[in-house]
Amino acid sequence: MGRSAESDADLVVVGAGFSGTLLVCQLLRSTALRHAEQPLRLIWIERSGQFGQGLAYGTRDPNHLLNVSAGAMSAWADDPSHLLRWLELNREALQEQHLEGANASSFLPRQLYGQYLDRKSTRLNSSHLVISYAVFCLKKK
Repeated sequence: MGRSAESDADLVVVGAGFSGTLLVCQLLRSTALRHAEQPLRLIWIERSGQFGQGLAYGTRDPNHLLNVSAGAMSAWADDPSHLLRWLELNREALQEQHLEGANASSFLPRQLYGQYLDRKSTRLNSSHLVISYAVFCLKKK
């Protein structure tokens, strides 16, 4: 009997919403992973086909706002202004939400924060991490 691709994985992450995305991002930042002799082989499973947003930040309603201000919503605990810098560099994302700007006390639309997470997940790239994506589209009965 042959080995499947799944049996060659070191880690399987189920779900690519907020928690799954930040787990994989944190793995990429891991010093231990960067110094490993072999890359970590990861299978990342998401049924919706959308990586990074999940249910909480995948809303399309601009009236659904974060319940925490932007200054406390960085993806990186050791870089609290990361989200604010991303907003500065991605002004078009603000304009899509009909916002002229944002600061640390702004309560952003959840959809905008979802875009922030989505762009983090699509830019995951490292020679120390080999990611296989699996998308399972489940139909509701």
